[in-house]
Amino acid sequence: MALQEYSAYKIIDEDTSIMKDNQTTHIHLGLPKTGTTTLQSQLFSNHSQIHYFGKFGEGERLSAARKILNNLRHSVVKCKSGDFLKESIQKQISYAVENNLTPVLSHEGLAKPAPVRKEKQARFLLQNLGACKAILCVREPVSFTKSLYTQRLKSFHKERVGSTPEWIQTLGRPPRYFDINEWLNSVWHSSHLLQNIISYADTAQTYAGVFGKENVKVLTFEQFVRFPDMFITELCNYMEIDAAEGCHLIHKKRANERITTGYVDRIKAIEKSHIKTIWYRKSSRKKKLKILNPENFTGERFEPQIAPEWLEKIHKIRMEQNRHLVSEWGLPLDDYGYRLS
Repeated sequence: MALQEYSAYKIIDEDTSIMKDNQTTHIHLGLPKTGTTTLQSQLFSNHSQIHYFGKFGEGERLSAARKILNNLRHSVVKCKSGDFLKESIQKQISYAVENNLTPVLSHEGLAKPAPVRKEKQARFLLQNLGACKAILCVREPVSFTKSLYTQRLKSFHKERVGSTPEWIQTLGRPPRYFDINEWLNSVWHSSHLLQNIISYADTAQTYAGVFGKENVKVLTFEQFVRFPDMFITELCNYMEIDAAEGCHLIHKKRANERITTGYVDRIKAIEKSHIKTIWYRKSSRKKKLKILNPENFTGERFEPQIAPEWLEKIHKIRMEQNRHLVSEWGLPLDDYGYRLS
């Protein structure tokens, strides 16, 4: 997939922008499976120098975030503010400015759309929030694909993603074990979601074209895992907030649920039995969550195996993406196992 090229935009409209000249909103383009929930729940929503909009926000802040995200979903095509500049949003931004806090908007969905839509999102944010900086955390694509698959397998049996007609049609009804290659065959061409996400250099380039390259920070999930204090310090310094407080907050993070071989074997056992399948499907959603709660199962960590043909498809995208991040953003991807050749 070719890298996208975009020219820089100078489109800040003084009539619609509600930010002061000396204030900047940080937009966290939270790719899934890159520590997004940890950053949202531990750092952004708790740091004393941040005024946070997004998941784990509270009260009017959460309401304001929903207004922003709803406008991005529905009004971004024409980049019109519409109902965006409602009193609740103005109130929240004004509060941040008056109290010398850094406004932060974080949402996983911002990095998922196709490149053209990402560009329109970026323009919309710049038009309506004034000065913006973007934060993008990337993850090695093969590792990311495996992690996203296991998340989708869990979600399918929690009847979230799996309850959509498309998933029911292609993968059947839970309980149903589908391996990573079957899942890739289902999602690769139907939504292009996976390609859009692992085209992370395109995302960085898109936002650089709108915000300016100096206003886009790219970090790696692998650094976050191996050297969390280094990662948080670099992130906090970029945001010009206290890094020591950030490191303290991040070490309170919760461990994610891990899928084990025991969890997968349980799904297969229920699916294999007609009686157990009927019992499972007739159970309440609450009971289903207990039946297939990943925390209840022991065994080795489940490691899905991607077929060579799918590895090749992923490889074609990641090579150009990785080289671009190295050349344009100077990321030490070699140190973290990203393939460059």
